[in-house]
Amino acid sequence: MKLHSAALAQYRLRIEQLYQSKIDADREENGHNSPNIKLLTTRSKEIQRALKLVSSDLEAEAETQQLRILGIKVDTTMLEGLVGLVSAIGVTLWQAYSSTNSSSSS
Repeated sequence: MKLHSAALAQYRLRIEQLYQSKIDADREENGHNSPNIKLLTTRSKEIQRALKLVSSDLEAEAETQQLRILGIKVDTTMLEGLVGLVSAIGVTLWQAYSSTNSSSSS
C-alpha cells in the first residue's frame, strides 16, 4: 500500500506541474487577469484534494488490515496463510485419527 501512496503523491506532483505550466502559458497569452487562471487553479486543487483523499484512504486501509496474534502483527495475507496451515494440520490429524479408529475396529 505504501507503493500506491507514493505513486499517488508522484501523480499529484505531476498534475501540479502540468497545471502550473498551463497557468503560466495562459498568463503570457491573456495577462494576469484571465478568467482561465482561476478556473485552472480551482480544477488543479480539486484534483489534488481528491488524490490526497484516495492516498489517505489507502494508508488507513493498510493500517487497519493488521491484526495482533500473540503480540505479533499479522496482515491479511499472513492471516490467510496461517488459517490454511491450521486447517491443513487439522485435516491431517483428523484423517490420522479416523484411519487408526477404522483399523482398530476391524
